Amino acid sequence: MSSYELGCQKLEHRVIDNELRQADIILLLVSSDFIASDYCMGI
Repeated sequence: MSSYELGCQKLEHRVIDNELRQADIILLLVSSDFIASDYCMGI
């Protein structure tokens, strides 16, 4: 991955973070399979 791509990812994460902080409502769509996954069970 190039430094350009890493810079774009960091910018994208900052933009998303900023939008989430400014939102009045955040709607998360989560499947039952995700909730039952090893990833969620391990948190």
